Amino acid sequence: MAPNGKSVWVAPAGMHSSKTNYLIVIDPNSGTIKERVLLGKDLHVAHVVLDDQSKNAFVTAGETNEVIQVDATTYQVVRNLI
Repeated sequence: MAPNGKSVWVAPAGMHSSKTNYLIVIDPNSGTIKERVLLGKDLHVAHVVLDDQSKNAFVTAGETNEVIQVDATTYQVVRNLI
């Protein structure tokens, strides 16, 4: 759940890391998907954390040992941190 309470962020990981990975943003009031953010392939995403102002989401990518920063307003990948 975002600190501002306006969204729920999920990084679903499939059984195979070779699958395309997305970050899913859900509206907590309606339960509908607001956005699907394409992160890439072969990542094995696991955890999502938002900053205290709900401006950026950070997703762990186990296969590449990266953290992917996503702008929580535009839903665009900002950068990959190693």
